[in-house]
Amino acid sequence: MNFEDALSKLRQTKESEDAFTASIPHQREDWVSAIEALYHEIEEAITESAQAPVPLPSNKGYANIDDGPLGQYVVPTLEISLYSEKLRFQPSGTMLVGAAGRVEMSLDRRGATKKVDFVRMVQDGKPSDIWTIRLSTGLRSAPTTQGTPEVVNRETIRNAILYLLG
Repeated sequence: MNFEDALSKLRQTKESEDAFTASIPHQREDWVSAIEALYHEIEEAITESAQAPVPLPSNKGYANIDDGPLGQYVVPTLEISLYSEKLRFQPSGTMLVGAAGRVEMSLDRRGATKKVDFVRMVQDGKPSDIWTIRLSTGLRSAPTTQGTPEVVNRETIRNAILYLLG
């Protein structure tokens, strides 16, 4: 490599870093929008049941996260009351291997916490609108099947909640 090649490589690296920095606000907004859409789908899955409390008691809040290169920012959280039980939803960041983000759903019962992860998938190297459900242990793929993770829909959301309640 000669001096000109080295300078060219440094320029290209700087341009890539600048492009990434410029995209940070959009990446954060995209993640927050995806979380809000997931919460809406979860609330719809619960409220379509005839046995669901109406209106659905929920508390929406916010939490600060540190998302690696995207820095620190605020994401929405959710707590849904199902009679005496409380489902809590806490997003983590987007810097995950093989995924574009994760939201943890947990239920605390008598000091024991059970968890299920909603994982946002990557398609063609970009975050997609597809979410899957996985047990947070990482040892099994989903509460409803053996094998590949379940794609999030109203039925799989209800099955994940049943898993936590069981």
